[in-house]
Amino acid sequence: MTAIARPGPTPRPRLRFTRVGPGSACSLNTMHDKILILDFGSQVTQLIARRVRESHVYCEIHPNDVSDAFIRDFAPKGIILSGSHASTYEAHDLRAPQAVWDLGVPVLGICYGMFTMVVQQGGQVEASAHREFGYAEVRAHGHTKLLQGIQDLSLIHI
Repeated sequence: MTAIARPGPTPRPRLRFTRVGPGSACSLNTMHDKILILDFGSQVTQLIARRVRESHVYCEIHPNDVSDAFIRDFAPKGIILSGSHASTYEAHDLRAPQAVWDLGVPVLGICYGMFTMVVQQGGQVEASAHREFGYAEVRAHGHTKLLQGIQDLSLIHI
């Protein structure tokens, strides 16, 4: 009988845990570029975060009513404003903190997040005769790095 040598189990690396907190040497403020997602109550906020993370970008979800100081201390490289259950045509107080606009970082508004961005920056949102859901056309103009690889006309489903 011939013995067959089988490799043993691969040793697992030992994990070392370090306490991370404000002011610590390992604070995330010094370790990663971060995206801040402000949640206005969307059903898809977790999906947005997952897609960001799948792109190997660190992000955190926080409620839309965090303080200006929190946003400044978080020091995001960009901010995503999620959607909401609220109607964009009703009066309410769901707004992004002023620090979102003062930081000078890119801001992406999705659904309600785009509405509050327009309103808070002095614009106006008006009702359309077209449906909000279904197929739509997106036209890309001025191909920057952000739009690189995007066709001039794309059909999307919203």
